[in-house]
Amino acid sequence: MNKINIVIADPNGRRLKKLVDYMSGETDVFNVYPFTSIESFNSHIADKQNKTDIVALAEEFSNLMTSRTRAVIILLADKKNIGQTCVALNKNQKPERLANAILKIFAEKTGRSVVIAG
Repeated sequence: MNKINIVIADPNGRRLKKLVDYMSGETDVFNVYPFTSIESFNSHIADKQNKTDIVALAEEFSNLMTSRTRAVIILLADKKNIGQTCVALNKNQKPERLANAILKIFAEKTGRSVVIAG
């Protein structure tokens, strides 16, 4: 099975590392591309050779939601901010719950069902 290419942009490096460590180490589902800076995120998205299936953005980067990608776009927000017009998830949850929630949204949007073993 092809891995899902996910770009995660979050200025909170500590939270980002926990999520990336789980998604990269505990699952065999994702190729994870993490970014803590707008510049590096923009550079990655602009490169048409980078295939991206999911873009997960912290609310601090929500102004970067763009039509430059065909990826499923998910906003990672504080619980109090969930309910905006895009698909949003509470970013303050355990990495495994967040990864599963991301996969559920991905499956709903694309019809590609993926399960994390374990």
